[in-house]
Amino acid sequence: MYRNHTKTIRIGSRVIGGGNPILIQSMCNTKTEDVRATVEQIHRLEQAGCEIIRVAVPTMEAAAALKEIKQQIHIPLVADIHFDYRLAVAAIENGADKIRINPGNIGSRERIKAVVDQAAERGIPIRVGVNSGSLEKEILAKYGGVTAEGLVESALDKVAVIEDLGYRNLVISIKSSDVMMCVKAHELIAQKTDYPLHVGITEAGTLTSGNIKSSVGLGIILYQGIGDTIRVSLSEEPEAEIPVARHLVDYITKRAGHTLVPGTEAKDFSWVRPERRKTRAAGGIGGSNTPVVIASFGQNDDAESVEFNPDMTPDYIYCGASLPKNRRDGQKYIVDFNAYTGEPNTYPIFPYNATPFVGGVKAEVKFLVLQLGAPSEEYMACLKAHPEVVVVAVSNQQNRLGEQRALAHELWSNGLFNPVVFAQMYGHGSAEKADLQLEAAADMGALMIDGLTDGLWLMNNGDIAVRDITDTAFAILQAARLRTSKTEYISCPGCGRTLYDLRSTIAKIKAATAHMKGLKIGIMGCIVNGPGEMADADYGYVGAGPGKISLYKQKMCVEKAIPESEAVEHLLRFIEEDRKKH
Repeated sequence: MYRNHTKTIRIGSRVIGGGNPILIQSMCNTKTEDVRATVEQIHRLEQAGCEIIRVAVPTMEAAAALKEIKQQIHIPLVADIHFDYRLAVAAIENGADKIRINPGNIGSRERIKAVVDQAAERGIPIRVGVNSGSLEKEILAKYGGVTAEGLVESALDKVAVIEDLGYRNLVISIKSSDVMMCVKAHELIAQKTDYPLHVGITEAGTLTSGNIKSSVGLGIILYQGIGDTIRVSLSEEPEAEIPVARHLVDYITKRAGHTLVPGTEAKDFSWVRPERRKTRAAGGIGGSNTPVVIASFGQNDDAESVEFNPDMTPDYIYCGASLPKNRRDGQKYIVDFNAYTGEPNTYPIFPYNATPFVGGVKAEVKFLVLQLGAPSEEYMACLKAHPEVVVVAVSNQQNRLGEQRALAHELWSNGLFNPVVFAQMYGHGSAEKADLQLEAAADMGALMIDGLTDGLWLMNNGDIAVRDITDTAFAILQAARLRTSKTEYISCPGCGRTLYDLRSTIAKIKAATAHMKGLKIGIMGCIVNGPGEMADADYGYVGAGPGKISLYKQKMCVEKAIPESEAVEHLLRFIEEDRKKH
């Protein structure tokens, strides 16, 4: 159910659902038993703008600590419970404003009832949480592994158990580290229930990659009117999550009330199971090719001295009216059509009002800038006659996502198979690089999940380096699993259950494996959801107990309970040896 129509639920002093503002959550990474440290962290989170805080409750000592914590903070307190129903009961008794449980790991109906009865007596909501690491064997068998449909079925099964006990003061969360699976799961469950939804991309990773990954997924979800509370999960101090979540919510919700975008959905398009739009390849763009990245030299960039990341070099570089004197061997350049001279590896770009000149220029690839609303007769005739033309879709509408999507559907509906590159201009200074990253990720995410994207072109009217902008485009494509350009780290944000120094370990593993392009490595703080959440990782590093680490190859544990001091070296050695075999 879209957020305007979800049930209204009270969490302490806050209200969610029913069109109320989207609230921002985070989770402490302190030991909850350490009241002083936990309270100090919550105060920092309050100052940063956190509106609901969750803490891990793995012990009775942690449950008892909630009473004292609650007296010293100013935002609702949520208790995160796994396995032991008695911890949930104790957390409620000690003043938790909400509890988060997975009824599937709580146990028998009687134990779930004990929790529900206590929640009902105190009038506090229960957040039913399911993630890709906690799916039941029957669900996995039914769907052949972790799927969006399986996540939804599992969540609704758990909700039904509580409803059967007569309780409906519920919030639902379904999360996955797979961005597109997470998006699809939210689209499906929003059609099946009116309970408020807590949204997030779990195990998103470290600051930059985690911001981009979260923004791709959450951008799609929030754009569709889904989600009543939000968390951006980063393997950083939790205070770092808040400004990202705040900016993302503000950026997307400001689109409310935009001018209606006229458009007709292509008859072959499926919202339920979107497939990539069929296009004819031109210059390595479209067809079966992975989406390309186009870069523009910025105002402070010396075209001849810019050094791109070797694994993230743009496929094309736009140079405006003049080419660099010393061009890179093999690099493709785009130049304004009236400055195009036919030099090797150079290609012309035409504004819409130059459409009549497209046919008079000889080039194996041409680019035509289009915006929805341009007179279609002229450009449609051009595109039909010139399959070598790549459309560059632009927009300056308040809802530019909607306008660009509508243009792609217009081409599709009219039988045009020219590739489409989505271009967008931003206006950020170097200090606002993170804002550009999350805005671009949010804007482009929905276009990618719809299967409409043959390329990305991010531009910026500011002093952010072209390399940083290009790296962002590649990171967006990787988050959507459309193009792999670097090692991916599936790492948890940490909580009171984390069994080792998460951030220093991540840094050490990243430093040693960053060169292993295409590899996915899971780095998880504990065993609760670790193996399941990193199920699609190639290798995994999971806290198994105090000072102990277990290593995984995909879903299989290959070494158990290694001393933490030796575990990173064991992981790196195992990866190297395993890669040599293949």
